Amino acid sequence: MTLFRRTAFPSPPVATAEDPLPGLRGDPVTFDVRQVPGGPWKNIIIRAPNWVGDAVMVLPALKAIRSHFSGARITLLARPHMTSIFSGEPYFDDFIPYEAKSLRQMWRQGRELAKWSFDLALVFPHSISAALVATFARIPTRVGYAERWIEPPGLLTHPLRAPKTAGLRQIPMVDYYLHLAYALGCPKSSRRIWFEIPKEKEEEANRLFDGWGIKPGERVIGVSPGTAFGSSKLWPPEYFARVADELAREHKARVVILCGPNEEDVADRLEGAMKSPAINTSRDIVGMDVLKAVCKRLMLLVSTDSGGRHFAVGAGVPVVVVMGSTYHVYTETEYEKYEIVHHRLDCWPCHKQVCPLGHHRCMKDLQPEKVLEACRRMLARFPPE
Repeated sequence: MTLFRRTAFPSPPVATAEDPLPGLRGDPVTFDVRQVPGGPWKNIIIRAPNWVGDAVMVLPALKAIRSHFSGARITLLARPHMTSIFSGEPYFDDFIPYEAKSLRQMWRQGRELAKWSFDLALVFPHSISAALVATFARIPTRVGYAERWIEPPGLLTHPLRAPKTAGLRQIPMVDYYLHLAYALGCPKSSRRIWFEIPKEKEEEANRLFDGWGIKPGERVIGVSPGTAFGSSKLWPPEYFARVADELAREHKARVVILCGPNEEDVADRLEGAMKSPAINTSRDIVGMDVLKAVCKRLMLLVSTDSGGRHFAVGAGVPVVVVMGSTYHVYTETEYEKYEIVHHRLDCWPCHKQVCPLGHHRCMKDLQPEKVLEACRRMLARFPPE
């Protein structure tokens, strides 16, 4: 067995007026992934990422695989709640829900998958459980990244390594996933994230807007204040309220609060802190397939580092992201209508779900005026129609 240990994040360089984001520019890290022998594969199963944002960022890789293996049957294995994210996307033929939690359930699901006679498994999550199911399914070629965990011999037939610089994996997740596709022989392709939104989902979104009292053509600003990751990514709802109020006044726009499950409290606090009326959708059931179409009607989304921001990117609307504890290079995409605002401290980036020092200053010290300026810049570059 080989033990891989995660290197601690280094303290970031000090920002200056000339270089407000030091150490995060420069040449991209060279990504040297060896080619996987074999193929052309005809029956491929892809284990999709588990997080909503990662599921959106894997779309360019899925598109590359679909294009290169046009004659293959491609099956997506993903957690059941991901069904609506991938709904309408033309990059796979079958969807199998991944529901295994225990080792016994993983074995059972693997044995069920063995009946499909897959000849290639592409494992996007770098976890033992994701690779185990493919191994139990006896799929002859199993490809994925091996890092941050103990690698039992033979779990992946082709374990690949992602490069690191100074302990940081300075690779955006879009590239991280795309390079697994390149290892299979897929040619270099676009990093652009784009949703294929079915017409019926757009019509369903229009019915939601009608129910919210928003007329066709009316300007709408979206605010996504929640996050499933943890409190370290949360910006005070009162700060969001100040930004939303000012933007609504300046652009004569309606404000829609977009939240995921179990985020009613933060949505209620935001609504209660606002001076202008807001539409709180936290108790509406809005599937992620419909959320794509909802985002498409926004003039701007102001969001935490959560799944909502990726939906705005995929829908092609401007987005301003308030980011605290996480390293923003991971989520960079080939998208021009996008700006990240953060307040960097010596402890950044910790990537903890809860502030380990207890002060949460990376978010509390980030003032609304700084975010409001970013929103104004974005709307000046991409003015609403």
